[in-house]
Amino acid sequence: MTVSPWIEFLLPNKVATHKIDSLKKVWATKENEYCQRIIKPAVVVLSFLMIPLFFISKNGADFEFTVLHRMIGVTLFLGCFLSLKYDVWRKKIFAFAYYKLIFISVAACLLTLEQIQMFKYSEMPRFYAPLALVLILSIARLSMKPTMLLIILSWFSLFMTGFIIKDQSWNDIWTDFAYLTVASVISLVVTKIYELKVELFVATSSEKDESAKKESHVLSEMRKLVYPHMVNLIESGKELNETMPVGSNKAYALYFNVCGSSKVSHELFDQTMQTFMGKCVDLMMRGYNTKKLESTAYKARQTEDGFLCTVGFPFSTPKKSRGAEVALELAEKFVEIFDIEIAKLEYPEEIFCSVGICWDQIEGYFPEHGIGQYDLKGKAISRAPRYEAYRKLVFNSDSDYPGNIITISNQVHNNLPSYTRGRFKKSTHLNSGGASENTFYYWARPKPPKEDTLPEIKLGTAS
Repeated sequence: MTVSPWIEFLLPNKVATHKIDSLKKVWATKENEYCQRIIKPAVVVLSFLMIPLFFISKNGADFEFTVLHRMIGVTLFLGCFLSLKYDVWRKKIFAFAYYKLIFISVAACLLTLEQIQMFKYSEMPRFYAPLALVLILSIARLSMKPTMLLIILSWFSLFMTGFIIKDQSWNDIWTDFAYLTVASVISLVVTKIYELKVELFVATSSEKDESAKKESHVLSEMRKLVYPHMVNLIESGKELNETMPVGSNKAYALYFNVCGSSKVSHELFDQTMQTFMGKCVDLMMRGYNTKKLESTAYKARQTEDGFLCTVGFPFSTPKKSRGAEVALELAEKFVEIFDIEIAKLEYPEEIFCSVGICWDQIEGYFPEHGIGQYDLKGKAISRAPRYEAYRKLVFNSDSDYPGNIITISNQVHNNLPSYTRGRFKKSTHLNSGGASENTFYYWARPKPPKEDTLPEIKLGTAS
């Protein structure tokens, strides 16, 4: 943050030379508040005291109020009046500098006139002008440089007025010098105390700024590990185990796997899978609502050649959405994205994918020991990979395969609308004794997408 020379002249050295812009802004805000509450009203009072001087033609017998004195009074009053009328300086970060300059200017002018009055009327108390100097500098809260400038101007003014008004004796002038010396020392002490407060503020603020940067960095890195709503809740004072739903509920688990990925030999395969995963994660995060904890799906874990996600828990599905339909549509989109990305490899052999979907109990929990990373378990989590593995049975028994395949449990099939069930074929997994062990359904092989673009998906909007 660059400042003009006259602003830098008013700023305490510790603030002017500091490299942290945020610290300067905080300090300037504090000074602006002080000027609005104290200095601005003081400027108004002093400027109104200048009004009578415009109408006075003489001060005593000899001293004439010249046009210069009148112009100074009018200029200072207008400067203050315009600040009240338009209040344009409040929009500036260093607005306090304007009020302090006006205050010092008006006060210096009145201080000079007070010194003139001292020399004109011997019965007037001699300490009025030095006292005014101390009060001005105490109220203005200036740094050492402008304080020294005002003190020098006061000495110069006293010296000049003492010689201009010739009827004053040298003895009285030395008396006034003594009063001004005491006032100058007091003013310097007051200014030094103010600068010490500024140094303490700078030191404290620097520590806070450093701490805030570290905290901001930690939170920024945390957002890469957990969901945004978890970071927001932790920032608001919540415990980690309060940031995600704990307990069990029935929901859908989807397990995606690349068939025979270990046999794929292509230099861009890993990069393609990363691109594919990124698009799938974006798809899962459709409709993510940090307040309602809604989302299309929740990514539970990632494997070397696939991933597992859930629909309905721990994130609930957007309203007016049937979980079974969302899960199936999501699986179909996964397959479409996979086909599009794999086609870009122009691999000489076909690469297929498989998705298994199961509906059963899913439990969310934070481990009691070790790193408190949120995790899922339950029948749906363990059975989804099993249904995905049923593709091998289909590949051996159905002439339409191998190919991309979606296998679903009997419960998922029952939860689908009737017009969707017709897209699946029924099959039965037999145990080693030949008895029926489990009934499942698999997807009739779809036609590969013709366009090299991801179709629009209406699964909700992010909020």
